[in-house]
Amino acid sequence: MTTSIVIPCWNAERFVGRAIQSALAQEAPNVEVIVVDDGSTDGSLNVIRSFGDRIIWRSCQNAGACAARNTGLAIAHGEYTLFLDADDLLSSDYVQNLRAAALPSDADLVIGKRRTNDGYVAPFFLNSLPLQIARAVLSGQMLQTSQMFWKVDFLRTIGAWDEKVERWQDVELAIRAMLARPRLAWSDQGHCEWTDNDNKDRVSKRVGPKQLLSDARWPRKFHDQIVKSNDEQLISALGGHYYWVATLCFENGNPALGREMLACRRSLGLPEHIGSHAHILGAKLLGLHRKTVLSRWMRQRRDQLAALLRPDAKGRS
Repeated sequence: MTTSIVIPCWNAERFVGRAIQSALAQEAPNVEVIVVDDGSTDGSLNVIRSFGDRIIWRSCQNAGACAARNTGLAIAHGEYTLFLDADDLLSSDYVQNLRAAALPSDADLVIGKRRTNDGYVAPFFLNSLPLQIARAVLSGQMLQTSQMFWKVDFLRTIGAWDEKVERWQDVELAIRAMLARPRLAWSDQGHCEWTDNDNKDRVSKRVGPKQLLSDARWPRKFHDQIVKSNDEQLISALGGHYYWVATLCFENGNPALGREMLACRRSLGLPEHIGSHAHILGAKLLGLHRKTVLSRWMRQRRDQLAALLRPDAKGRS
């Protein structure tokens, strides 16, 4: 069995070399490493080139991580593929154990174990049914990119990576996959390691107009399919996601889109507001838009006051 590890890279000069090295260090045989540079403006491409013919690499104009992943997928020779973000790592036994888990059932998707760079081991939905996983992911439990070991034929059948998704790309793909009811397997041996590198320019930390439109668009792709599932918990999870996106929209200056998200939630037959009793009361009295703006203003004033009361505040002034 050949496995393709695809690494998209954009301005990850500090990290991409160690990600590539962790992919090359896999104990399993027949592993190809494909690196796609997404128009980096730092020294990433020089780092990638330094690996020579040990890897396959491409350089493309900047089009986003999903486009880079799909470029890598298009040239992959593996029966299974794994996507590794340029700032993350794999343990040397990871692919070997994922393969072993895939073989007995010819799995469409194997879910592996993830830990963070501070040692926290995340839950990975062991023996859960696809719709249970969809519920959990919609409710905010992360299924991160490198946790998903894909049978290439299945991934292509469901459309691979959606290049219009700006944020939470792995979340969108995981939900789409679960709604297609894949044959699942799990591996708790080896791990991928997610790195929080504190980069303020990470896509997941941007909340501009493009990101908000994307956050609002992709859940609606699943709306009718989830309603037809008649799974009350899954419908509730979708409604919770709509509410969260509505709050983001109100906080970041797009009230019209926020109102659309609330309308989507109501169309599911769910109460308009969720949360604590105090929040629900405030949202009913003021409307979620005003309540959200007021809450944000109060947090900012609180933070400013805390800064003034810090022991070193006078020294700085």
